[in-house]
Amino acid sequence: MIIMTHVLIPTASAKELGKRVLELPAFPDYLTIIGPYLYSVEGEGIHSIDIFEVDKSRMAEALEFLNNRHVAFFDIPGYTYGINTCLEAIEGLKMLGLE
Repeated sequence: MIIMTHVLIPTASAKELGKRVLELPAFPDYLTIIGPYLYSVEGEGIHSIDIFEVDKSRMAEALEFLNNRHVAFFDIPGYTYGINTCLEAIEGLKMLGLE
């Protein structure tokens, strides 16, 4: 399965976020990370997108780890984040009874 995270941080807070990222522990072996990918939008700030591959059996553990990781940034002015789980198309079809 896939988990996508999206972070938005004002440009003025980016240096502080970068310092903290370097201090965090490594991702656990059960999370395969693709990214981070960065882009900026004038008037918004810097966006960061990460994509994680994780076995369905470890999804709850992965979500807990990622949520706890983002807590390290809560006091940075303007920091926002989102975490989304994504189903494979076949899983979505199964949910609709269309497999």
